[in-house]
Amino acid sequence: ALKFADVIVKAAKRAGQLTRQLLSLSRKDAVTRRVVNLNEAVRTTGKLLSETLDRKIRLEFDLTPETTNIKADETQLGQVLLNLAINARDAMPEGGTLRFTTRTEDDKVTVRVTDTGTGIDPENLSRIFDPFFTTKEKTKGTGLGLSVVYGIVKQTGGTIDVKSELDLGTEFIITFPASSEPRKDTAQKETRLAGGAEKIMVVDDEPEMLNLLETAMKDLGYTVVCAKNGMEAVEQAAEDIKLVILDMIMPEMDGMTALRFIRQKTPDVKVLISSGYTSPEKVPMLERIGIEGFVQKPYELGKLASTVRDVLDGVAV
Repeated sequence: ALKFADVIVKAAKRAGQLTRQLLSLSRKDAVTRRVVNLNEAVRTTGKLLSETLDRKIRLEFDLTPETTNIKADETQLGQVLLNLAINARDAMPEGGTLRFTTRTEDDKVTVRVTDTGTGIDPENLSRIFDPFFTTKEKTKGTGLGLSVVYGIVKQTGGTIDVKSELDLGTEFIITFPASSEPRKDTAQKETRLAGGAEKIMVVDDEPEMLNLLETAMKDLGYTVVCAKNGMEAVEQAAEDIKLVILDMIMPEMDGMTALRFIRQKTPDVKVLISSGYTSPEKVPMLERIGIEGFVQKPYELGKLASTVRDVLDGVAV
C-alpha cells in the first residue's frame, strides 16, 4: 500500500512541478536531463490514470519490448504524458478508449497517445499548440497544456504531430532521439514511513490532488476526512479531527479565511498549510498566525509523512 502511495505522490509531485512551469512560462527554468526509459514513464503515468480516470474510459497499452531509452527531464516527460491523457479524457465525456503505444525505429523512439473522443475541428488543428488557445469552456482551463507539451518536446530534441477526425478521435505522435548512453540506477531503498491512526482532514480544491493526498494518508494508517474548499472544511471541522492539511488558494473561501473559522470552531486542532505558491520565506509569518507547520507542493511522500507525524506529536517542524 505504501509503495502505491509513493507512486501517486510522485505523480502529484510532477503535477505540482507542472503548475510551477505554467506560472513561469516566460522564464527558461533549469531542467535535468538524464537517460529515461520511455516505457517506464508510460507505465508510471498509467498507474496514476488507472486510479483517477472515470471507469468509462478504458486504458490500453501497446509497449514495444525493445529498449526505449531517451535523454529527457523525467518530470517534464511525465508532464507531457499526463497532459495528453487529460486532454484525451476531456474529449471523451461519455467514455471511450485511451491508448499508449511505443515503438523504436533506427535511432528514434516514438510514443502515440490515441483517444476515441470527439476529435478536433480541422480549422483548429493548426492552432492547438498556440499558448492560451483552447476550445474548452473558460472555467475548464487556460489552454496552456498543449503549448507546454510542445515546448517540452522541442526542448528535448523531439517532434510532435497530431492526427484527428471529428467524432472518431485524436492521436498525438511524439518522436524522441534514442539514447545509447548507459542508464544510471536511481532506485532508492524503500524506507518505512511514519504513520498513525489519528483522524485528519485534507482540504484542496483540485480533485486529483485531494484524491492523491487522501490515498497517501489512508495508506499511512490515518482516518481521513476530505473537503474541496474552505467552506466545506469549516463545516466539517470537529473536535475528533486532530490535524488539518489546508490548501491556501481555493475558490469560495481561501485557506486563510477558513483557518480563522476553523480555529474558532475547534481551537485545539493542529493545522498544516499546504501550498505550491507560498514561498518558504513566508512560513515564519504564517506560523505567527497560528499554524503548526507548512508543506510545500509538490509533495515528497517521506517529508509529508514525517511532517504530519511530527506535528501530531508536538515536535517543532
